[in-house]
Amino acid sequence: MKEIAELLISHGLDINAKGKHGKTPLHYAAGKSLDMVEFLISHGADINATTRQKETVLSFAQFYHKNDIVKILISHGAKEK
Repeated sequence: MKEIAELLISHGLDINAKGKHGKTPLHYAAGKSLDMVEFLISHGADINATTRQKETVLSFAQFYHKNDIVKILISHGAKEK
């Protein structure tokens, strides 16, 4: 998965692009994969991006009980709101 993301980024993909509901790739990763979260952060993902509903990346990690991801996000300066 990281290889695909790296390829897309190298071809100009906006790492902070938002989908229909305002979610960024980091929002999706925050509920699933510590490795992908770290990868996206290392490539400049906006750690404090919010959705249309003002949901943060940190709130996604908390909702999915991803404590390891919560810790990483906070250590990089993620805010609740």
